[in-house]
Amino acid sequence: MGKTRTGRGIAILAFILAISGLGFGGFSFIYFNNLIPTSTTSPTSPTGEGNIVQEIWYAEYLTSQTPSQQPTFTTLTNMQIVITVNTSESVYISFNAKYTIDNSGVYEWIQSLIYQNGTAIPAPYAYVGEVNSEAEDSLRMVSLQYSISGLAAGDYEFSIRAATGDNTGDNRIDDTILFIQTYL
Repeated sequence: MGKTRTGRGIAILAFILAISGLGFGGFSFIYFNNLIPTSTTSPTSPTGEGNIVQEIWYAEYLTSQTPSQQPTFTTLTNMQIVITVNTSESVYISFNAKYTIDNSGVYEWIQSLIYQNGTAIPAPYAYVGEVNSEAEDSLRMVSLQYSISGLAAGDYEFSIRAATGDNTGDNRIDDTILFIQTYL
């Protein structure tokens, strides 16, 4: 007769998770963009007091995309940003997306990593997999966050790359958002 309540429930849950992710991203953007020193300590204090955001870079791609077949990791569409780091600055990276596993094979998965100047950063990484135990696609929200200190001043390229173990090409990544900031 049509859609079942289970399908409608999954759609509602996915919508709530997507709105929550966007809300968290907006809150983070506003909060971290307006940080001001809260004490007279040095901006590089180990307690984190006095952190000051210097620059912000942002990219998004809201259309579905299919990751490359493993073992090749390719850059997700629009998920590549070149930033400039000045002396004594640290870098904060945040990536958020929705991964859909189609469950048509024995074991389906998507893996993604943060790359710096073409080299994978080993952790954090996202690995989303599903044993074919569901009749419907599995939706997963993915969030990677990473902070780097001690980089030499200069330009750096950060990107998000992904691969899938799916031979049918039905696993996909949606609503990707990459947020990078430098701070003291």
